[in-house]
Amino acid sequence: MDLAYIEVLETNKVLRDELNSEVNINILNEKKIRKYLYKLEQCHKTISFQDTTIIAQESENQELRSQVSKLKKCLRIALEDIKKKESYIPYLEQKLINLEDEVPFSRDAILKKLRLISTASNRLQEIAQNNQPIDQRITQLQNQYDTSQGILNLTRTAFTNEQRERRQKHIKYTKWKDREKNSRQIINNLNQPIFAL
Repeated sequence: MDLAYIEVLETNKVLRDELNSEVNINILNEKKIRKYLYKLEQCHKTISFQDTTIIAQESENQELRSQVSKLKKCLRIALEDIKKKESYIPYLEQKLINLEDEVPFSRDAILKKLRLISTASNRLQEIAQNNQPIDQRITQLQNQYDTSQGILNLTRTAFTNEQRERRQKHIKYTKWKDREKNSRQIINNLNQPIFAL
C-alpha cells in the first residue's frame, strides 16, 4: 500500500477523532447554553415581578404619605380648635363664679322681703287685736300682705330656677371640660406616632 495513502488515512482518522471531540464539546456547550438561557429567563421574570412589586409599593407609599399629610392637617385643625376652646374656659369659669356670687344677693333679697312681709303681718295682727274701726286700712294691709306673699312666691320660684340653672350649667361645664380633656389626651396619643413619621 502506498505510504502517502496510509498517511492520509491516519490524518483522516485524527481529524475524525478531533471532529467527534468537537461535536461532543458543542453538544455539552449547547446544553450549558440552554441551561443559562433558562436561568436568564427566570431572572427576567423575577426582575419583572420585583418591578411590579416595587411600583405597587411606591403607589402604596404615596397613598400612605397622602393619608399622613391629611391626618397631620386634621391634627393641626383639632389642636387649633382645642386652643380656642381652652381660651373659652376662663370665660365660662368666670361666668360660673359670677353666678355663685349672685346667689347670696338673691338670698339677701328674699330675706329682706320676708322681713317686710313679717312686719306687715305683725302690723295687721296688732290692728286686729286693738279692734280699731279701720276696716279700710285692714283691707289695704291685707292686700299688701297678699301682694308681698305673691312677690315672695315669685322670688322663691326665681331663686329655685336660678339654682337649678346654675347646677345645670355647672354639670354641662364639668362634662364639657371632661370631654375636652379626653379629646386632648386622644390627640396627644395620635400626635406621637404621626409626627414620628
